[in-house]
Amino acid sequence: MVNKSRIQSNLNQIEKLYQKYMSGRRGLYFSKLAIIEACGWIEESMDNILRGYANKRLKEPKNLRSVENLIKRTYGFHYEDNFRDMLIHIIGIIKLEILEQIFDQHKFTQMTRANSGL
Repeated sequence: MVNKSRIQSNLNQIEKLYQKYMSGRRGLYFSKLAIIEACGWIEESMDNILRGYANKRLKEPKNLRSVENLIKRTYGFHYEDNFRDMLIHIIGIIKLEILEQIFDQHKFTQMTRANSGL
């Protein structure tokens, strides 16, 4: 889980460095570093929300691995392009897992074997 006090501490340290070097080029670098730091924490928080949601609802290890791989290969925190797309994927896997449990297991096994041979 994201530690709010650690985030605040990091940003406070960067702000002190920014204040110290505000007039030079380093001030610009520290302001950029603060933005990168904040964005990283936002992205990590979004990943934790999605990971927690999936872990509460998924049982199959292959589905959990699929979610983890999705989170690892998605960079950014834009709602439409990143978070929403991952959420759609995760909700879809959750619903698929529920459907697969409802299926007649004998027929489901036959279907998956038949599809594997195509």
